[in-house]
Amino acid sequence: MQKGNYAIKALFVCDDKAKITLVEMGWPGSIQDNRVWSNSDVYLSKEKYFSNKEYLLGDSAFSASMVMVRAFKKGTNATLSEE
Repeated sequence: MQKGNYAIKALFVCDDKAKITLVEMGWPGSIQDNRVWSNSDVYLSKEKYFSNKEYLLGDSAFSASMVMVRAFKKGTNATLSEE
């Protein structure tokens, strides 16, 4: 509980057609996203869920791994070109 509000954290995995293929729920809202991911069944049992060269795309809250590719994050005080 933070500032009198309650939250439950959930992790959703979708396919390329935005169909939900996995839901991991029940974590307190104060837990970091990467902790939920690193304790999920899909991460702990990677060989069951991923074939060679398969991976998920995640936001910058997740640590990069063999099955997680993080979104691009610009550096501090960096500017991005239109390209």
